[in-house]
Amino acid sequence: MLTLPPNINIASYSACTQGTTAATTGSSTTTNLMHLWHDSTNTKKIEIYRITASMSGGAGASAYATLRGTFTTTAGSGGTALTPAVFDSLDPASTLVSSTGLVEIGQSSSPTRTTPEVLCESFGVPAVAQQFTLFDILFAGKPLTLQPSVGRGFEIRLVNGGVAMSTATQVAVTMFWTETG
Repeated sequence: MLTLPPNINIASYSACTQGTTAATTGSSTTTNLMHLWHDSTNTKKIEIYRITASMSGGAGASAYATLRGTFTTTAGSGGTALTPAVFDSLDPASTLVSSTGLVEIGQSSSPTRTTPEVLCESFGVPAVAQQFTLFDILFAGKPLTLQPSVGRGFEIRLVNGGVAMSTATQVAVTMFWTETG
């Protein structure tokens, strides 16, 4: 297993939220859970080191859902903005909270997604208090990277399959990243 020494000189951040799929979510319906957007005017390099998700609940005969992670080429809109947490009080605020980027949940206007999918984890419904590590640099060997001065993002979403869910699934997502440059 790859081990990395901590780098105490890099500004580190996280954002987490809990979203709920609609109670009548049908087959192949997509719910935006979290989107990090790095605008082309942002001169920082964003490196995502870890993404976790936990979920519980949901009901529906033969229902299933998939957590998916994808790079994006547009920002999307209509979501609720999150303020990233700073790991060290001496670090500056994240650059993803202004005109140079965003962290949003529940976007009503989806971002443009690239293919292929980077992350994909399926589960049956009802979900019984499951936790997934969707991405970890210790296993991947390299972070998910948003390069300086390039408009690009990364989105985690829930895609329902099978049949309509009669009860909502509770989903929480946390992303951890650094900003350098």
